[in-house]
Amino acid sequence: MIITTKVPERREILKLRLWHVVRGSLLYLLIIAGALLMLIPFAYMLGISLSPNTYILQAPSSLIPTHPTLELRERLEREQFRSIIFE
Repeated sequence: MIITTKVPERREILKLRLWHVVRGSLLYLLIIAGALLMLIPFAYMLGISLSPNTYILQAPSSLIPTHPTLELRERLEREQFRSIIFE
């Protein structure tokens, strides 16, 4: 009894390799897109923290403030943290 196996042709091997590269690339693109989506709220929080108080509730809001300040940080340094929370 002779057992023979079919040796894949070069074209089939190249198709399989191409499929693996495409599938891997799509997976990485999906992961990168998800990571960027998760970073948007942090970028918004950073933008809001650098905006003056008068621009925070302004519509339409922007992710990058036009006039960034450290007003909130300076206020936190001047006053006690609890007095800001319970104002």
